[in-house]
Amino acid sequence: EDLKRQLMTVRAKHMEMLTANAAVISAVEKSIYENKVMLEQVTMENSRLHVVKTQSNQHTDT
Repeated sequence: EDLKRQLMTVRAKHMEMLTANAAVISAVEKSIYENKVMLEQVTMENSRLHVVKTQSNQHTDT
């Protein structure tokens, strides 16, 4: 009985750790996703600016 109680206690602690780790992993995944979205937006804006700059340079060259 004592061993069974100890095992149940250890199991409960491990379940708490797993739950906490899952929450941390979920937060990290959300942060990665949000950063990816921001990076895509910045990349798109940089691409637009590059096109405008290229067009502007072509107009000044002519």
